[in-house]
Amino acid sequence: MKLRSIFASLVILSIVISSNKTTAQAPTPSIESPESITTEPSFKKIILQPYIGGSNMKKWAYDANNYENQSSKGSLHYGVSGEFMVNNRIGIGFDAIFTPFERTEYNSYYDPNTGGTTSFSDETVITENKLRILPKIYIHFNVDDPQWDLYISGGIGANIMFTELRVNGVEKDYGSMAYSGDFPVLNPSFPFAGRFSFGTRYYINDFLGLSFEFGVGGPPFSLGMNFRF
Repeated sequence: MKLRSIFASLVILSIVISSNKTTAQAPTPSIESPESITTEPSFKKIILQPYIGGSNMKKWAYDANNYENQSSKGSLHYGVSGEFMVNNRIGIGFDAIFTPFERTEYNSYYDPNTGGTTSFSDETVITENKLRILPKIYIHFNVDDPQWDLYISGGIGANIMFTELRVNGVEKDYGSMAYSGDFPVLNPSFPFAGRFSFGTRYYINDFLGLSFEFGVGGPPFSLGMNFRF
């Protein structure tokens, strides 16, 4: 009698265990625990950053002469930079900065017929636009908030000048223009350019953000947008 009751108990227990195993093996939707769900944005490797910067130190130095017979144009820098993120701390990229500058001078001459000075008889327009193209290295700081990105960057590259000289609307040889009376920065530029800067990016969402940067070589400060891919 005892054997029958023990056997019956074992049968019932095996049925219960088998039923539990079958239920456990049935396909059920996976539910992740809150700890396993990440809220951090996916890591994006390419960043493009168009920007506008100021001020143009060349214009400032030229205008500092404060001569009545001269004027100048070109207060801003226009640039675009790109970065490829090697990892979350190091990036490599480029920076292209275009800086337009134009100066106008009016020359006067002594008129022997009248014994006086003829004012503003010739208009000389000198265009000296500059394009810097630099390979750069970026070093990023660890920031807890993923919306912020702080970095330092630097690089050395080419300094390309686009020049033109016009006298009374007629194109002349730019190389014939005398520079002895001008501020030294107006002389023909060194063929190499460098830029070293500190910058920050604030991302509005996972793809679009705003940027601010200040440095030496190019614009002292700049504002722009950045796009992450």
